[in-house]
Amino acid sequence: MTAALLLWGISLLPGVATAARFVPPPSFQMVAQEAAVPDVLLYALTQTESNAGLVDGSFSPWPWTLNVAGKGFRYHSRAEACSALQEALASHRPGNIDVGIAQVNIGANGHRFSSPCAGLDPMLNLRTAAQILREQFEASKGSQGNPVDDWIWAAGRYHRPAGGEPAAKYRATVRRFLRKLGLQV
Repeated sequence: MTAALLLWGISLLPGVATAARFVPPPSFQMVAQEAAVPDVLLYALTQTESNAGLVDGSFSPWPWTLNVAGKGFRYHSRAEACSALQEALASHRPGNIDVGIAQVNIGANGHRFSSPCAGLDPMLNLRTAAQILREQFEASKGSQGNPVDDWIWAAGRYHRPAGGEPAAKYRATVRRFLRKLGLQV
């Protein structure tokens, strides 16, 4: 990915062929540019994490989402999600709770927020996810042989830094979302 492409907010996953390029919403483009991560990968990651069906029949990442001990919950507002998060923290380990549009794990990454409920701020959550994704990419850069696979590998490590089968399943899900966006990966 070149600096010029990032500057214009039209970053692509290097080496990925596209017929008609999917353009993520502006907030995703901005955050991706700031963290130097592929905007389409960041969007696919949030689709994987918090995809919700909307009234019009479309699907979109949902900002007020919690995952508590493997069970997903979606709320109508940040206030509702925060209240539920506080209740969940009273009865579950932080490592069993993911929050927000990118489902950032409170146990592993809660230190990145001023409070657990701050993780429900969609832009802060998205920025945090982009930072984690970038960190995982840097940790694995070059290990997969090409930039596309390095980014997909980083997405797997975003979900499960230790790797293994959970990370492999996650990579496959991210690839499916990328293909739904019209990218050949």
